[in-house]
Formats: sequence, structure tokens, C-alpha cells
Amino acid sequence: MEYTGLFPDDVRATLPGMYNEENQAGSKAMVKFFTPWHNWTWYASEGSSIVNESGKEIDYMFYGLVNGDFLEYGYFSLSSLQSLDGPAGLKVERDMLFEPTPLDELHDQHSDGGVGEDDED
Repeated sequence: MEYTGLFPDDVRATLPGMYNEENQAGSKAMVKFFTPWHNWTWYASEGSSIVNESGKEIDYMFYGLVNGDFLEYGYFSLSSLQSLDGPAGLKVERDMLFEPTPLDELHDQHSDGGVGEDDED
């Protein structure tokens, strides 16, 4: 599977494998994806390849925090992120300046009205 700029190999290497962070306090989001045309954000804390019967990688599954219509922890795939199309051909992007941040801290920030809403003061 080709990862393109959305999820290059060096970023992929920073993610623990799926279930490695399970039940661990302070699990960190290592990667942030977002829609530039809307306020959806995906924070990935772990992930693993999905392979077919012959062992060929066909997708990548993440676990983390999703801030969309509502705030929730859950699973999302690379193919689902890549399939989203916004106006004028916009696509989901990766925040290249994002620093690893504890998921509970991100959850609290979004629960309190969102990150960056007061940045224009």
C-alpha cells in the first residue's frame, strides 16, 4: 500500500502497534489528521497494517480520538481518511507540526469547547 504524504513511513514508525497502548495511562496521540474544510480531527495513538490472505498490506487501521460530529475514542482506517473529498478537491491533511500529546489532554481540550477557538484574541 502506498502511504503518500498523508502517512509516510517515518511517521508510521512512530506509532505503537495496535493494542500495545491498551489500558495504559497517558497514551499519546502521535499523529494528527484533519479536514481543512471542516472541523473534523483524528488523533492516532496506535495502529497496524491490515493484510489480505496472501499477506499483502491492503490498508492501515488506527486507534485514537476522533473529534467530529461528537468526541469519541475509536478506530479509523487510512483508506477512509484518503477517500474523503472536500470542496475544490481538498483532502484530509496531516498536521506536520503536531507534537505527541496525551489523549486524555486532547479529550479535555475538545470537551471544553475545542482547541484553538480563542486563538484570535
